[in-house]
Parts: sequence; C-alpha cells; structure tokens
Amino acid sequence: MASSSRGRPATVLLLLLAALSAAQPAYVRARRSLHRAKIVLSGTEAQARLARPKLTLCALWATYVTNQWSRGLLANSVSFRPDALDGGRYVNVALGFGTESYAHLLAAFSCAYACASLPAGLAADMRDRVPLLAIACAGWACAMCMHGCATSVGVLLASRALHGVSAAFCSPVANSLIADAFSAEQRGGAYSVYVSALYAGTALAILSGGGGGRLGTPAAGVALALGWRSSACAVGGVSALAALALLVGVPEPRRQAAPAPPTAHAGLASRGVRSVRRVLGCETARLALCAVAVRMVAGLTIMSWLPPHCKARFPTEERAFASLYAAAVCGGGMLSAVLGGFASDAVGRRFATAPHARAAVPLVGSVLAAPLFVVALTRSSLNGTMAWFFLHVLCSEVWLGPTLSILAGALPPDARGTAQGLCNFAQIGGGLLQSAFAPAASRFGLANALLVTVPAAYAASAGVFAALLRSGASTALNASSRGLLPSRQLDAGIAGSAGAISGPQQKRDPFL
Repeated sequence: MASSSRGRPATVLLLLLAALSAAQPAYVRARRSLHRAKIVLSGTEAQARLARPKLTLCALWATYVTNQWSRGLLANSVSFRPDALDGGRYVNVALGFGTESYAHLLAAFSCAYACASLPAGLAADMRDRVPLLAIACAGWACAMCMHGCATSVGVLLASRALHGVSAAFCSPVANSLIADAFSAEQRGGAYSVYVSALYAGTALAILSGGGGGRLGTPAAGVALALGWRSSACAVGGVSALAALALLVGVPEPRRQAAPAPPTAHAGLASRGVRSVRRVLGCETARLALCAVAVRMVAGLTIMSWLPPHCKARFPTEERAFASLYAAAVCGGGMLSAVLGGFASDAVGRRFATAPHARAAVPLVGSVLAAPLFVVALTRSSLNGTMAWFFLHVLCSEVWLGPTLSILAGALPPDARGTAQGLCNFAQIGGGLLQSAFAPAASRFGLANALLVTVPAAYAASAGVFAALLRSGASTALNASSRGLLPSRQLDAGIAGSAGAISGPQQKRDPFL
C-alpha cells in the first residue's frame, strides 16, 4: 500500500505528459487563434507587442527557476559526515550510498543531459517551442516525483537520467524564443535576466535541501518537516504548474527566419548533420562552445561539491552555512548575471565595429574569479569563506549572458537551437569529470581537489574568452558555401527580408 501511494504522483504526471504530447497540434492552432483575437479586442496593438516579449521572458524565467531548483536539490540533500544519521533529511543516509555512488548520480544526469541536448536543439529549430518546453517541464516534474518516491539508488539513478533528458530541452528552446522576441541590441540584457533564474533556483534548492531546515524561518521549518522525499514531490508539483502556465500564457513568437525546408529525401539525421555543420563551420560558434565547455567545469564542480565540503568542514555551523550560501548564490549570482548582461550590451554599443567585444566581460570575470575562489576556500572561518565566496560569485557569473548573445548574433535564426544543444552537449566533459573527482577527493582531500580543479577551469576559460575577443571579424558561417553573413549584417539582413515581405519592420509582430 505504501509503495502504491508513493508511485501515485509519478503516475499522474506521466499521464499528464502523455496528454500534453497528444494535444499539442490542436492546442497550437487554438492558442494562435485566441492570441490574435486578444490583440483585436484590446485595441492597443502597440502595447500588446511591447508586453509580449516581457511576458515571454517572465514565463521562461519562472520555468528556469523550477529547472534549477529541481536540478540542485540532490546536492543539497546529502551529507557525508559520519554523524549524519537522519534518513528523513539526507537522501544518502536513507538509501545507503557514499561519495562514489553520489558521483555516479551526478554523471547519470550529465550524460543524459548531454546526449539529449543535440536532439533538443534540432527540435527547437523545427517545432513549436512553447509546447515543447511545457512537455519538457512536465518531464522533470515527473522525474522529481520519482526522486521523492525512490526506494533504492537504482530508482534514483533512473530519475536523474529522466531529469537530464527533460532538462536538456530547457535552454535550447528558451534561448531560441528569447532570440526571436528581442532585438540584437537587447539580447545581452534579456539573456542575463533569464540566466539569473539559475541562482534563484539554486537558492531554493539550498533552502529546501537537508540544511535548509536549520534556518529558523517558517519556510525552512516547512522544508525540515517535509523531508527530502516530500520536498522533491513539492518541487515536481511546482514544475507541473509552470508547465501549465507556459501553455496558457505564452504565445509562440514568429521565427525571424523560417527553418530551411528539407529536401525530398532528407531525413531527420541528415538535417541534423547539416545543422551541426553549419554551427561548427563558424569560428565564433566553435570558440563560444569551447568557452562554455571549460567554464561549466568550474560551475558544475562548485555546485556539486562545495556544499558537502562546507558541511564537513563546519559541522557545527550548518545552519549558518545554508543561509549564507543561499544568499551568496542567489543575491550575488543574480546581480552578477544581470550586470554582466547589461554591461556586455553597453560594450557592444561602445565598440560597434568589434563583433566580439562583449567577450571582454566574461574574460575579466574569469580572471578575477580564480584567485577569489582560492582565498574563499582557504579561510578558517565560515563567515570569511562565505564573504569571499560572495565576491567570487559577483565576478564569476557575468559570463553566460554575453556568451549566449555572441553565439546568437553569429548564427542564423534557424541554427540557434542547434547551437544551444551543442552548448549543452559540450558540458559532458564537466559531467564526466565529476565521476573522476570523487576518487581524487578521497586521495588528496576534497578541499585540495577543489583548489586545483576550479581555478584551472577559470584560467582555461579566460584563455578561450581571450581567443574569442581576438577573433575579430571572423564571425561568418563559411559564407562562400553556406551563404551566411557576419552577425550584425545577418541581423540586418533578416530584418530587411522580413520588411520586404510584410512591410516596415516596426509594424511587424514577431508573435503572430
């Protein structure tokens, strides 16, 4: 009876996922008709056009919060201290696994995420994106309910794999939507606002994880009373609501350029190969993908191993650690991401003739982040560690908005989803590294492993951002064979062709 009741939430969400998939074609047609009717009835088309990109960005931000909240819950629900014996609070105690199995759980998510990323990017380039994102959101909601109902490490491993496949669709779809909803001059700021959800979701994972119940606040008390099982199911429920909100409230923007029609004999695999070649044929895209791969090694390592390290190093201050860590990640990360995005927009306007001038922002951030992380990890007190870690987060998290903006500007609209899928796939190295990190931590100590891995990743990413900054005018996608233009000409050409077809650009509504 108990196992049946535990599996009931997951069964309900599986049925919801199947229903969403079956209803997608009819729903897309109905939503477009309803959205056109709303604009006609409003009588203020200009205001509707202004509000829709903001509405889309808000909905994508909320969805990404649930994505990162669910993704970070495992790391904040484990404790490998010898005196950690509460199976209701710590998942590793309840299911009886150690650091090596924990590393395998991290690798399962990363490998599934990477393997699903390229199909997710291709789907974002070829299908209606809002229903696709809603289905993916329902998928990780189901994975979280499996997480909460897990009775063995095998079930938890399966939930992590499902979570990785579902989460792989989030960024390709969302970044494609943002690129179509905002102009080239606004993308850096829009991407940075979207990326700031990563830190809000991570902070929620910290507060609802094993250490969150010691904060002394009503919300933390609820987290402690629920335990890791009910907390996971609660996150799944919130994710399901976010999927429903996407379907009801977000219109599908018109693509800036229609996807290239397939030839009569071209299958999905051949179309995918061509799309990947188009992305990898661009030097800017190659450098940006390399920067993402290297930089994510630092991010994944910190997210996965810093909480267990601090809980073991300051065992009597776990309550203070949870609050300070959440404040540093949420406050510092959101502020850094937003400032980095808008700073990159300002740099792009100031140096309009340098297509990759935005790369100076993540370059400076990576150079400053490495020594700040070393100082933070070598402090003898928790307050000193978290104060320096906050400064490290302020410098380190400026990178993603500018990088995505450079990548989107260098590619045609029908290749941006594939590019983001390749970005996700590039993270497989960082995910696989987590499996090798556990033996290294056991041999040399967790602190020493962190002190080597994270600064080295920052130094390598700074080198790649410097190469991206120096690459100058080489932003074309092999124009002679593919007919593509550098990013600024590409955006102008897209706008011009749209104006030639449907009239002046200022009268064009991307959501219709």
